[in-house]
Amino acid sequence: MDFFQQMQRIANTSLRAKVDCVLEDVRGLFGTLSRPGLELVFSTVDEYSNLLKVIGDVKGRHQDDMRQIRDRLVEAIRFVLGSALTVDGNPDNVAPCALHRRLVDLLVLSDTMISFNYDCILDYALKYHGNDKWLPQQGYGLKLAPKGNDKLGFKFWNPSSLPPRNESVHLYKLHGSLNFVVDPDRTGGLRLIDKPYDISSPTPALIPPISNKGYGVNPWKILWQKAASTLQNASTIVFIGYSLPPTDLHARALLWINLRRYNSPLKSIIVVNPDQTARTRTLEACAQGIDAHTRIYEFESLLGLLELHRHEWDTEVQAVYDLRSSGVSNSFGSGLVNLQPSVDSK
Repeated sequence: MDFFQQMQRIANTSLRAKVDCVLEDVRGLFGTLSRPGLELVFSTVDEYSNLLKVIGDVKGRHQDDMRQIRDRLVEAIRFVLGSALTVDGNPDNVAPCALHRRLVDLLVLSDTMISFNYDCILDYALKYHGNDKWLPQQGYGLKLAPKGNDKLGFKFWNPSSLPPRNESVHLYKLHGSLNFVVDPDRTGGLRLIDKPYDISSPTPALIPPISNKGYGVNPWKILWQKAASTLQNASTIVFIGYSLPPTDLHARALLWINLRRYNSPLKSIIVVNPDQTARTRTLEACAQGIDAHTRIYEFESLLGLLELHRHEWDTEVQAVYDLRSSGVSNSFGSGLVNLQPSVDSK
């Protein structure tokens, strides 16, 4: 469902005025007949703002107007996701996700997750089920809080049992997150908040869905550098749900540049997506890291991956032959294992 359609379905009457204001902004930019997506609206606001910086304000068109529209769009991301991911829109009652819990159960300390999502589903799963695996002070890849000082908000996101010091799975959120806010005391720094879906919380630090993403300055620069290093050294890569849209050139560049392998091709690539076209597009973007020995697994749903024991795709090629006799429908070619579970996509 389109972002703005989802926004209009919000049942919380206390948000009605905010919803109407954002929709009025969109109508003012595009007229009443157009149905633009969120990326086009953000990109249009960005371009209009850039032009006004060059030519100066004109009658009825001001830079400050564009800033306010952009701020309202960012706020809309928060309350649309909050309405979908909390119980009855209550920011203190976050709906649990069994699949994300199982995904966290699958992780080991050496794993790194790279996310383009703004929501905090995975963050909450790590908080509640990441015992002995998740240390947010390390895991987010952000600047550390001063010793003995939690003013940067890491402690709320700690699980009940922490891993060994300076060890953690990693979660690099390259487009920002609803629980990230700019730290006014540190240039290029972020801190965490404990109520990411509360509209009264500070404005979240997000890279909006525009063509000219500003990831070349900190803290985003640090996170993108860490993501690049992770891809350069990875032996197995798992894509879950991400469709790699043709317009997301930054993600494509991240893969194309960092997956080039000369003597150490990827051991395995796993793509989880109900859309066959999206799965093919993802594999094509990873061609730099694939050779005839790379094993490629395709799943239509996350359940398919979760029901396969990790050692079957995270060990030597023998796993391919084990799968061949396991009763799972598969086809082979350049190391391809095409798994199509019958379960519905989640």
